[in-house]
Amino acid sequence: SYIGGLCSATAECLSGTYPVPVKFVAIEDRFVHSGAPEELREYFGLTWKEIVNAAAQAWALRRR
Repeated sequence: SYIGGLCSATAECLSGTYPVPVKFVAIEDRFVHSGAPEELREYFGLTWKEIVNAAAQAWALRRR
């Protein structure tokens, strides 16, 4: 979840020491469906392709 999840905790912890762009990859704060892990990753946009895309977007925002 974006709210109080691992993304928020990691960004808060690192932001003072390493001021870099951050792109959250997380599920919105809502109830989730049950299903096979791969189906759930597809449904919530958490496949490796979306994660790589988010990393590329954050990388493009860094200062040069």
